Amino acid sequence: MSTAVTVALDAMGSDRGPEAIVAGARDAVGRGDLRIMLCGDSAVLDPLVRNDPEIEVVHVTAASNAVGRI
Repeated sequence: MSTAVTVALDAMGSDRGPEAIVAGARDAVGRGDLRIMLCGDSAVLDPLVRNDPEIEVVHVTAASNAVGRI
């Protein structure tokens, strides 16, 4: 049984851009049994999280409703 915690983050809401959110997500998953769901524009986020199996991108646009996915 996995004890991993999954955390969903708005990856597009940072004043420093999505790169800062991705960097924080990488740091967090490196510290323990954690999965991150980054919510935002997959065209921007996918290239930033390649080769990070603990980080998943959930495509969300301003008009999207991701509640059923998260």
